[in-house]
Amino acid sequence: IETDQSYLFAFGRNDFTVETWIYPTDLSVEQSIMDFREGNVNSTDRGTYFHLDISSDGEIRYKAGSNILSNAGSATLTENNWQHVAVSRFGNISRVFVNGVQVGDDIVDNNNYLFSRFRIGPSTDPSKNYRGYIDETRVLNGRGIYTSDFTAPTLPFSIPQKKELTSL
Repeated sequence: IETDQSYLFAFGRNDFTVETWIYPTDLSVEQSIMDFREGNVNSTDRGTYFHLDISSDGEIRYKAGSNILSNAGSATLTENNWQHVAVSRFGNISRVFVNGVQVGDDIVDNNNYLFSRFRIGPSTDPSKNYRGYIDETRVLNGRGIYTSDFTAPTLPFSIPQKKELTSL
C-alpha cells in the first residue's frame, strides 16, 4: 500500500505511534516494513523521514534518513510467524517494540519528520520490498502510546480520532 503525500504523516516533533502485525516469509534479505520517505532510491534529498525495516539477519531497525537509530540487537524476528511491531515517540524519546517488548535502547529523537507519503511493504528501493503478510496497521500522530513494555493488541484497532489513521 502506498499513499500520496499527506499532512497526516507530518509528525514534526509531535508524539506518534506506528504499529502493525507482520508475518515475514523470507528474512534472508533487507526489507522495508513501513516507509515514510519521499522520492526513490536514487533521490539525494529525502529530508528527515523515518522507516522501519528488517536487516538481512532478521533484526528490526528504526531509521531516520540514512541513520540507524535503533537495532533490535539479539531480538530477531522469525519467519512464518505473526509478530507485532511498533515505534512510539513520547516527548523526545522513541522506542521500538516487538510483541510488546522494547528492543534496543531508548532513542533521543529530536527529528522534525516532514510532510510525506506512507508505504506499507514497498520501499523507495524495490529490491527491499517486504516479503510476507501485513495486517492491522495503525498510525497515530500526536499520541505516543507505548512508553514501556505492553501486551500486544489482539483485537482490531478502534475507530480513529482527529489526525489518526488506522486499519490500512
